[in-house]
Amino acid sequence: RGKAMTTTLNVHPAALTHNLCATVDVLTQLTEEEKLERLELDLYFISRLDSKAIRWLVVFHDKLKARGAKLVLINVPHPIVILFENLRLAGYLHIKEACN
Repeated sequence: RGKAMTTTLNVHPAALTHNLCATVDVLTQLTEEEKLERLELDLYFISRLDSKAIRWLVVFHDKLKARGAKLVLINVPHPIVILFENLRLAGYLHIKEACN
């Protein structure tokens, strides 16, 4: 088995709204990498999330966890952190808030 891998992806706002299906396909392929231990999604440019995107993040988190990998949301804007807190997902998802 090769060296464990961490991948960081910058997420464009359209990727979680208009292009969610394409984003899911790309990330699903990435997670099939046997060596992937940690996938970081950089949400710095995200200003809002709809219910589909939130559901997808939770499902994707669970899929990665089931195979022993971790999804980490990095550079999360404060309003999005508050949204996750209100939905009681802040303790469930791995979130690193953006330093503003």
